[in-house]
Amino acid sequence: MSGGRGCECGSGSDCFPVWHEALAEEQSDPTTAAWHNPLVCGCVLQRPSLFRSRFADGQFRFLQLFVDRGIDAVNAQARARTARNRGSAPTFDPVELESYEPIPTTGFPAAFAVTMHDVREPGGGFVGDGYAAYDERMRDFVRATIDAWHLLDQPR
Repeated sequence: MSGGRGCECGSGSDCFPVWHEALAEEQSDPTTAAWHNPLVCGCVLQRPSLFRSRFADGQFRFLQLFVDRGIDAVNAQARARTARNRGSAPTFDPVELESYEPIPTTGFPAAFAVTMHDVREPGGGFVGDGYAAYDERMRDFVRATIDAWHLLDQPR
């Protein structure tokens, strides 16, 4: 979405420029790139236009892994999946992530309590206040994404 009308995630302004800034930050600071998986999975699972049901369950489970065990566990799992998929029959089945809850299969959250805008530090950057602070903001972003999806499973 653009033109100042808000964002499809429910934020009051478009999140895509912030997402692109975060991706650019990863290019200029390789340490920041450690959070690439939860950044992309969270952004995709907050936007219907980017959502792909084929990948959504694995993305949702990766987010749960991040909250549960941290960024190092996510990156180890992503490396293992990449190595496994180098063959002639790649798979996207989240076999290693079976212990995590699947994404709800009906509906799409209308809004999220924490969006890409909240991944920025108060000064507008991403890691100027340190990687630990960025990790905590990423965890908040990811938790809000998971929570919004879990609300779809709640009786109304």
